[in-house]
Amino acid sequence: MAPQEPVLFRRDIYLVATSQPRHWFARFFPPATRLELWGGIGFILVAVIGAVWVMKCRSDALALERDPVTIDGTVLRKWVTYGKGAGKYVAYEYTADTESGVPRTIHGDARVNESHFERLKVGGPIGITACRTDPANHVVVGGPGRIFSSSGAVVACLCFLAFLALVGAVNLWWWWVCRRMPRRTQVLVVDATSAS
Repeated sequence: MAPQEPVLFRRDIYLVATSQPRHWFARFFPPATRLELWGGIGFILVAVIGAVWVMKCRSDALALERDPVTIDGTVLRKWVTYGKGAGKYVAYEYTADTESGVPRTIHGDARVNESHFERLKVGGPIGITACRTDPANHVVVGGPGRIFSSSGAVVACLCFLAFLALVGAVNLWWWWVCRRMPRRTQVLVVDATSAS
């Protein structure tokens, strides 16, 4: 009888990691990364800076309405633009007294309506409505008014900025939830034996 050849067995163990099913909102959204953290901070910063800017513009518009003075300025230049942003523009300067008593010359340019533009001459006078306490806060007579003189514009801008802040807060919240969520994994052990 011939000797039997030994039968070799090979045994392999495989480790397979499987994740547990995610809970509630995590089922619908991917895990948060640093993008959510920095995006949330960015949205909130833009909203805060924008709200400060809107409130400053509103304050300037109200100050101009409450304490106006009309000053005669000088037209330095006139020009017309065509295409996008088409309109009639003037460059001007005016001198205003300051609290220190030293006159201050302020330069600017503004878009004016057609009837005022036709009456203005280079080197001639132009009407400026300035705030008595802050002469740099001014508008040109015949030019567009301040956008933030209207309460509706302020409310619309602040609502949009509040929406941006909300988006930022949701991003930060999602990053915080994912950061605190334990990352559990199940390990599946597969024992495979095969004869060679």
